[in-house]
Amino acid sequence: MKTLAEQGYMPMMEAVKKCTGQEPHIQTVRRWVKKGIRGFRIEAKFVAGEYITTVDAVNDFISSVSKARLDKQGGAS
Repeated sequence: MKTLAEQGYMPMMEAVKKCTGQEPHIQTVRRWVKKGIRGFRIEAKFVAGEYITTVDAVNDFISSVSKARLDKQGGAS
């Protein structure tokens, strides 16, 4: 059985920084996990007092939110 690290899980802020190259405030990222944006949330696990997630989960979240925004604006192709 693979460990969480072997499955690609890492601390939430590390995954966000790898995907975006930026470090949003921790509360912003926690809000993305708990409440989400436009009905989409970052898939994460709460382990040992911190959220962990994967780069793929963050990329999926960003893509979903971006697509929803474009659809709302009528700019999706």
